[in-house]
Amino acid sequence: MFKRVVAWIVLFFLVSGNLYAKCPFKNFTANYKFEFSGLKVGEGKLTAYCDNNSYVVHFKAQTSKFISIFYKLKVDIEDAVDVKSLKDIYYRAKFRGSSNKDVYVKFDNATTADVYYKKKHLKHYVLSSKNGVYSPLSVYLFFVEHPFEFSKTYFKDVVISKHLYRVEILPLKETIVNIDMLKRKKGKREAIEAELTFYKLDKGRFEKKKDVKKMIVFVSKNQPKIPLLSRMWHIIGVFGLRLTKLSIQ
Repeated sequence: MFKRVVAWIVLFFLVSGNLYAKCPFKNFTANYKFEFSGLKVGEGKLTAYCDNNSYVVHFKAQTSKFISIFYKLKVDIEDAVDVKSLKDIYYRAKFRGSSNKDVYVKFDNATTADVYYKKKHLKHYVLSSKNGVYSPLSVYLFFVEHPFEFSKTYFKDVVISKHLYRVEILPLKETIVNIDMLKRKKGKREAIEAELTFYKLDKGRFEKKKDVKKMIVFVSKNQPKIPLLSRMWHIIGVFGLRLTKLSIQ
């Protein structure tokens, strides 16, 4: 269960980054903690950097020591696009812990993607959509490269693990959030609030994820445009993430 939650929250990370063709921004590292109904269940680190002609987002996360007694998970995900063409290069993910799997995705930047998935044995899947198949990193270009309107719904078909998801993005409003646990003034940030809805391709149709009731995200208005807070209402409780530290190189 935590593995799927991490996958959805990782998608949120990649939906809400920042990218420009000439990549003028400095590299940065952002630290986060994962919460479940107010308790810390894990921690993660998001790094973003320019590497020659590519822009790379690298995310690592793991369960907390207490949670690891019952369920252990380490996640290592990397996603990259070409900064000149803004086309996807690759998406890879490693999951280690109570269960292990590796995923590598190659994109044709049109309507298909080749997924190489290994749990016990290496398997090859081909995912397709007439709207295009993209990496999660390409979704976040929505916030940067294209103007958007509040209260208007947008869609993107992306690969997560070996599955195709349709992500519905609904920007709601500009707001002020406080990322400080004690609600001190220093924790206040300007943000864009948006709602995300996930639909999984199943037997030729996109079906809404019924176990995820709602997911609200808060993305920084200022550079770097990174996730500040999120809340996901799940059938078993409320999951969330919170920015704890930001370092800009």
